[in-house]
Amino acid sequence: MEKNIYEKKPSPCNCLNIRRASQAITEIYNEFLLPINLKISQFSLLKHINQLEPVSVSELAV
Repeated sequence: MEKNIYEKKPSPCNCLNIRRASQAITEIYNEFLLPINLKISQFSLLKHINQLEPVSVSELAV
């Protein structure tokens, strides 16, 4: 994981800089979860469902 996270010059727009940082962090997590064929978005959803237990399928569908 020797990727340069500073590939782009910082923008004067803070929102853009935060978005880029968020994308870089997402890539790091996705790379980490690659061996179990999961993305961070899927992991977050599963973690949230786990905290709601017991929960029915109908409750999840709402």
